[in-house]
This record gives sequence, C-alpha cells and structure tokens, in this order.
Amino acid sequence: MSHATRLPLFDAACDQARHTFNARCIELRSMRASLALLDEHMPALRELGLRLHPSSIHWSPESSALSISTWHCCDAAHLHHALLSLGFKEVARRAYASFIVLGLKSGRLKINLQVPAAEAAA
Repeated sequence: MSHATRLPLFDAACDQARHTFNARCIELRSMRASLALLDEHMPALRELGLRLHPSSIHWSPESSALSISTWHCCDAAHLHHALLSLGFKEVARRAYASFIVLGLKSGRLKINLQVPAAEAAA
C-alpha cells in the first residue's frame, strides 16, 4: 500500500495537486526561452483572432519544441495558417489515428502543433 492510499482522500488529492503543480513549474522552466520567442508572435496572432491558452502549451523534450494542442484552445487550421503567414515553415508531419503533429519552425523557435486529423488535410 502506497503512502498516498493511506492518506484521507482530501490529503491525497492535495498531494497530487502539489505534485502536478511542481511538475508543471519544472516544465515551464524548461520551455522558458521558447515561450519568450513565441511571445514575440503573440501580438500578430491576437490580431488574427487567435488566443493560445497557456494550459495548451507543453514542452516536447525529444524535439526541443513547444507542443501546442489545439483541441480546446483554438481552430487548428486557423492557427496553422497563421503561423505559416508569420514566416514559420512546416518541417515535419507525423500522422496518428486521430490527430496529426505538424512540426513548424521559425528561427530558433520550434513548435509541434497537434491538430485533429480531419482539420490537417490541407
């Protein structure tokens, strides 16, 4: 029996929340430089009607890229085309059963954009 299972549910939930918070803070520190580069593009993205939710941006250590999931934050095709219009180049495309990961790059900034397969046909 693990320590967490011996705790009352409230305490176990608080422990889990602290663990999740600490892990996210570590992740954010890992992607700080890339977030600063993405910040440079945020005014233009906002002008195009796009809002990125911080919770939809994660770090992909194997590719040293920001990973943006569009499932709940914005229209995937709109964001994809907006990034291309801002000078990003599509450098990779990996298809999975229900989604596609598009690798985009602009200067030192790399983004993996996760989009539903139906929206990435273009």
